[in-house]
Amino acid sequence: MKLLKKAWLGLAFSAGVLASGGASATAICQGCNFQFLSAGTFLGSLDPTTFDSASFTHTGLGSGAFNDWWVFRVSPAGLGGVNAVFLPTNAVAGFAISLYSLTGETCTPVINPGLPGSIPGTCTAAQLGVPTLLPVFNNGVGFVVNLPNSPMSGSYAFNITGTSIAPAGTQPNLYSGNVTTTLIPEPGSLALVALGLLAAGAGLRRRAA
Repeated sequence: MKLLKKAWLGLAFSAGVLASGGASATAICQGCNFQFLSAGTFLGSLDPTTFDSASFTHTGLGSGAFNDWWVFRVSPAGLGGVNAVFLPTNAVAGFAISLYSLTGETCTPVINPGLPGSIPGTCTAAQLGVPTLLPVFNNGVGFVVNLPNSPMSGSYAFNITGTSIAPAGTQPNLYSGNVTTTLIPEPGSLALVALGLLAAGAGLRRRAA
């Protein structure tokens, strides 16, 4: 029984090592709205060591095609995830998102980063790298797009396109979403988790015997 208890304690400690630090998460750009008359909207530089994130929205899509660019940086290297939810109040067609790595960009900084009402920067130029088309899932209420956590470092942009149909006198369509970052687990942390799992398994086998 004592061995089993130690095993579970070891597992809990290992998991805690990986999870520590999440309390310091910072929303760099909170609910930042799409910047019209610019090549792209800049959501800021996100630091995975403090679990930085940015949330975004584009209201007033009206009727017709939209082609939006959102730019963000990840520094230092970490895991990045992107998800967007399209909440149509009317019909929308051809909703799609592509993620691009950038070889360079020119953007102004976020105003009042990390505070409610922060204002995103604007981008005047960006050199596009390799695009990745993200899968779009229609859940019957809206469109959900997810990029599972993957190693990221440097500048990125995601391009959101589609056609909005909002008849005159109706509430305009909108979409919103967020970008999140987190640390890449170090080999030592992964080893702790592995040891915890091994200890838990050994304890269960001994108890069964």
